[in-house]
Amino acid sequence: MSADQSREPAEPRFAPNCPVVIFETNRIEQDSEDLATDEQLKGYMLRERCREGFIFNGRQAAWQSLAGELTAPVWTKAPISDLSEAEPRSNEAADRVAAHVVECEAAFARAAKGEFDAPTTLVAEFGSAGGLTFSLSVRNADQLFPMRAFNQKVASSEWIAFRARDAGRKYRQELTPRNFPSLASIELLTG
Repeated sequence: MSADQSREPAEPRFAPNCPVVIFETNRIEQDSEDLATDEQLKGYMLRERCREGFIFNGRQAAWQSLAGELTAPVWTKAPISDLSEAEPRSNEAADRVAAHVVECEAAFARAAKGEFDAPTTLVAEFGSAGGLTFSLSVRNADQLFPMRAFNQKVASSEWIAFRARDAGRKYRQELTPRNFPSLASIELLTG
């Protein structure tokens, strides 16, 4: 296990899920070269925003990696002949994810101060994650209103579209540099 992997988050109000590796196990008769097996693992990796995956069926093992953007992934698959190869790959993946989380925590801190480019970065990364809620303030007619945003999408560098939890609104809301004073938290939806 990587040393950075076990550290406590610097900001408890920033709590998105950042998986390191998805492990897919199959029945021994399921060939690791089977396209359906690859597609299933790729689907899990995209859904969870995870860039590394491991397939094992008791006889064969392979490491699947996602490069590029999640919206246009470039896949590589490498057979693993010795299972001890998986541990250093997992540690390297953990180090990359830890570094990415530190970058995201810095963006969160900037968003908490009201810098609009920061929530744009965070929404691009985590906005489509169904179990996350962004708690933010929205300015309307010189008054601040708390909003719990989900299902967010960066429409442009100056506009984020979102839905508001518990607001009774069925239409998308918008966040712009003019009406964004700060981001309070990004947390898993509970209860």
